[in-house]
Amino acid sequence: MALAESTIVDEIEATLRSYPWLDCELHTLRHGGLAVVGGVALHRAPPLTPDVVLYFADVFLVSALRTWSTDTDHRVLTRHDGAEAIPLGLPFRVDQGYSIYRLQPEDLDGACWIAARSLRMKQMRRPEEPLSLPPGWSGGGGWQAT
Repeated sequence: MALAESTIVDEIEATLRSYPWLDCELHTLRHGGLAVVGGVALHRAPPLTPDVVLYFADVFLVSALRTWSTDTDHRVLTRHDGAEAIPLGLPFRVDQGYSIYRLQPEDLDGACWIAARSLRMKQMRRPEEPLSLPPGWSGGGGWQAT
């Protein structure tokens, strides 16, 4: 069950930056939709429920790493209209009605680019809530489980 849902890029950006960091992963690309999951403990084994899920609808281009970490002290997500593709130095055009979304990985000179008709986010865990780890697991990497 999602705690919050938003389609406004500035609200999504504020939510993403409320976490101390986010490990991100291209999760599912199916029927033109892309799900990108993010969380502070996303790459634990066994995997935990992500903190946020970004849903891109009617995707026609993805240029991204499969997994990456994001420094939330800096801007994580921006949205650009198709007219901005050339000034951004992107080697492709974007159809009218679509947007270019830029996700900025940490320690990467480039960015992850997703061209899609729309974006929505579901927040699955607020940053101040403790993680629910399986029995016997303990926190690490800057967060602690209770």
